[in-house]
Amino acid sequence: MKNLNSTRLYPALVFIFILTSSLNTHSQSLLEKVGAIKTNYIFTSANIQLPVQSQLMVKRGHSRYNYYSGVEDGYGYGYGMETWWLELISTSGISEKKVKVKGRPKNYYQFNLYDAQGQALLVTRLELNDVKHVSNGSTLISYSINLNNVPVILLDKAHEIRIDKISGY
Repeated sequence: MKNLNSTRLYPALVFIFILTSSLNTHSQSLLEKVGAIKTNYIFTSANIQLPVQSQLMVKRGHSRYNYYSGVEDGYGYGYGMETWWLELISTSGISEKKVKVKGRPKNYYQFNLYDAQGQALLVTRLELNDVKHVSNGSTLISYSINLNNVPVILLDKAHEIRIDKISGY
């Protein structure tokens, strides 16, 4: 009789163990699934700290192309690559500075990295198509910044990122 009860009890214990262990498993968030890395930079624009709600680095595809089609000739090219992007959500946007220039006006983003002591690690320009932004119209702005020309080792040492859009006229 004892042997019969233990054979009935064993499957029930196995079932309970499987059920409780499956309930305790942690499902991955979308950010974890795409391999995103959370970051903790201070972002400033026009010397004002941006109120950043969320920020991360993620690898994603990037492509560029150009073409010309004339009456008798034409050309075209394109390429794609995988690059790191720094993404952030803020309640205010990147400032735009209008600068008078001689010659042909050039528009770009000024992108600077600083360490915790305020020492400049990198001072560079990003092309306009290296910074993408979308918003919900009034309260949230999301930026994606292509880090293709930014050394990752400097990002590791960076504490603050200063970014401004420069519009030449």
